Amino acid sequence: MTRPFRLAAICLGIAVVSVARTAGAQQAGSAPGDLAQLHGQGMAAFQSGNFAQAAATLEGLLSKTGPSPQLEPVYYTVGAAYFNANDYTKASAAFKNYQAKLPNGPHAGEVAFALAQCSLAAKNYTNASAQFAALEKDPRFREQALLMQAVASNESSKAEAAIPPLERLVGTELKTSTAVRGAMLLAQLYATSGAPEKAVETVVKLHRNIRLVDSIIELNAMTVQLGDQLYSKQRFAEALACYRAAYPKQQIVRMQNARIAAMQKAIEDNLAAARADPSRVMHLGPVTNQLKADIARAQQQLEEFGKLPNITPAIYIRLARCFYETDRKWESVVVYQELLDRFPEAPEREPSLFGIIVALADVNQGQRALTRCEEYLREFKDGPNAETVGYLLGAVALQANDPGAAVGYFTRVLETQPKTPFREQIRFLLGNAKLAAGKFDEAAAEYKKYLSDFPKGASVEDVEYRIALTALFSGNYEEAMTGLNAYVKKYPRGTLITDAKYRLAVCKYAASLNDEVIADCKAWQTQFPDNQQLGEVLALMADSYA
Repeated sequence: MTRPFRLAAICLGIAVVSVARTAGAQQAGSAPGDLAQLHGQGMAAFQSGNFAQAAATLEGLLSKTGPSPQLEPVYYTVGAAYFNANDYTKASAAFKNYQAKLPNGPHAGEVAFALAQCSLAAKNYTNASAQFAALEKDPRFREQALLMQAVASNESSKAEAAIPPLERLVGTELKTSTAVRGAMLLAQLYATSGAPEKAVETVVKLHRNIRLVDSIIELNAMTVQLGDQLYSKQRFAEALACYRAAYPKQQIVRMQNARIAAMQKAIEDNLAAARADPSRVMHLGPVTNQLKADIARAQQQLEEFGKLPNITPAIYIRLARCFYETDRKWESVVVYQELLDRFPEAPEREPSLFGIIVALADVNQGQRALTRCEEYLREFKDGPNAETVGYLLGAVALQANDPGAAVGYFTRVLETQPKTPFREQIRFLLGNAKLAAGKFDEAAAEYKKYLSDFPKGASVEDVEYRIALTALFSGNYEEAMTGLNAYVKKYPRGTLITDAKYRLAVCKYAASLNDEVIADCKAWQTQFPDNQQLGEVLALMADSYA
């Protein structure tokens, strides 16, 4: 939740002794010196941060005096002390007491804002939202009221209601640190409410006004988290924009230190302004306190951030994945390559090696993919993707038209990873590799092994057809015809039916059964008039007429 704005004490420009001398202001037994002492003790406690003691002491002062407008700062400071002590119930009572006694007091606006903050801190979100909304028209509180109004709505699970006040706060251009806080929350709400384009626009606006951002670390973390949210929703282009806006670690540290120095300079300027014009203390006090709190928080974040590992590899791998998902696979390869070269010891090395293998395979860089597969298995033989890489090793070799290498890779994987979840696919592809290598008898044996091990496997139809092909390519036409006829009978609408009927005609041609070949080719042409294999069928029919 956004932190409450701490309230500053009001420096009294009057002597309490004069209050005591006001007609009816002093109860019997209370000497002016006693009242002045109570006042001094209360203010000293407030300034030292002992807010509970300050509130008790100043309430003691009020109990010894009658109502007086001259005590207006004391009434306000009692509420401020309780508020800063996180006792929001007593703070609220004190501020309401102020309103009852001084409805038009000089700090009526501050009191109304403080009451709204008390409601927010007490999780009375409905009241808080209404109270902040009422303050929106006051230029002194407009920005803070808009931000807190949105926070109240968001904390009460009314995210949609939080967006309009934040949009009014952010406007077309960011001009203040409060608007920056609002923009950070707005970007997150856009992302979760189904407006990713607006989320990215807001993130870009934040980075364009980075000089106003107090916590660079927080902004960077939010930027990456937003990218992750969008990535999980498959909004890859928007996620990519977020990841590209994120900063590397060294730049974050440099920018954060510069921002802390700027905030410290602002505090020094405020103190100088207050010394030159004491009337500005009331306005500058809360601003200075907020800056001090922001500096302390930023310094703590910076210290913790320095202990974390380098975030740049994590950003790179996110970029690479987004490029891959947006079909910019060459860019994905380049980013993975950069990550592997620049950060060879990073924890992201394993997923990066795996990612570049997949990307290289997709852009038909078979030899490079094979090299990376071997590298992965050397470095991560028990890695989370080792089994997949073992499968890809053979698949990529087969894709690269190197069936001999594929046979070796597939055989090795089956021997070294007997429980691989890709065992079924590997057994099928091993048969294909041997078929492509012209080892027809071995291919048939692999296919039959597949049917034995996986009788209900995903490739059973393919395998039964390919067993017939091994006989055909070996010149065993009778065996091939038996297998092809069995396929046609079992799979009349099979995915390979057009080729099966064509191959049957080829077998008959080899047996010089030309009339049957012509009849089969005509039937094929009638059944599959638009099939891309028609040219081969017509050529076979022409040869049969010859």
